[in-house]
Amino acid sequence: MELWLGLGYVDTADLVRVAVACEQAGVAGVSMSDHLVRPGRLDSAYPYSRDGSIVWEPETHWPDSWVAIGAMAAATTTLRFGTGVFVAPLREPVALAKAVSTAAEISGGRVVCGLGSGWMREEFDVVGQDFDSRGRRLDEITEILRKLWSGEIVEHSGPHYRFPPVQMVPAPAVPIPIWIGGNTPAAMRRAARHDGWIGAFGGLEQARSDLQAFRRVEAERPGPTSPVGAATVGPMRRPEVLRGLADAGFDAAIVPIPMLTRGRGVDAWLEAIERAAALAQEAGLGTPA
Repeated sequence: MELWLGLGYVDTADLVRVAVACEQAGVAGVSMSDHLVRPGRLDSAYPYSRDGSIVWEPETHWPDSWVAIGAMAAATTTLRFGTGVFVAPLREPVALAKAVSTAAEISGGRVVCGLGSGWMREEFDVVGQDFDSRGRRLDEITEILRKLWSGEIVEHSGPHYRFPPVQMVPAPAVPIPIWIGGNTPAAMRRAARHDGWIGAFGGLEQARSDLQAFRRVEAERPGPTSPVGAATVGPMRRPEVLRGLADAGFDAAIVPIPMLTRGRGVDAWLEAIERAAALAQEAGLGTPA
């Protein structure tokens, strides 16, 4: 199992320095989080807090994930990059395909495209995207991404999106894995059709149970299919927890960087990276070659 760091809450100007430090420390990869805006009025409940309230401050940075990944990739050589998760139904899919393929090209194939359907209705309203159809549109968006990333002349005519024959260049030289985030049955079914699943960590026993549920969904897929990866994201601070996740069969644990420090700012992030490297070593995860 690999240890990744989630870079949500890191100030945009610090991201490149943090990415370089992660690579030097032997961290396998880093994951970006995603929001377009923070609505002035928010009635939607945040699904990952006890009372439904959001857990970040108003001044928290939410840079564009793919712009940030391109910048970090240009300053590194082995570190891998992902999104955990990028809310694809907020975006127009052709432009999204272009952004991801460009980041993949700059990185030399070190990109994982983690996608989710989103939870904040008000954010969808801001950009004029329908909230209630977001799951169905996510399914169609992933189909469009695969088509455009082929580098061939392709066209699409679906219930939500359509375009005439086009070709997208650059096409990724290495296939871009698509991972789907979410603990709901719908998210698990969607993930089983792609390359990986990203679950929210709710404790070791819950993570084991969630992974078993996902593997049952995966086993129900019709026809010959490739194995699907599994990751969990959340506050995993103890080596015995990481060992338990590895034994359960997770491929990656994504620890948000604020979970490893009490401070904020670049010095705190650099200290957290050192703690992450030590945690991985103590858990017996090793470092990437």
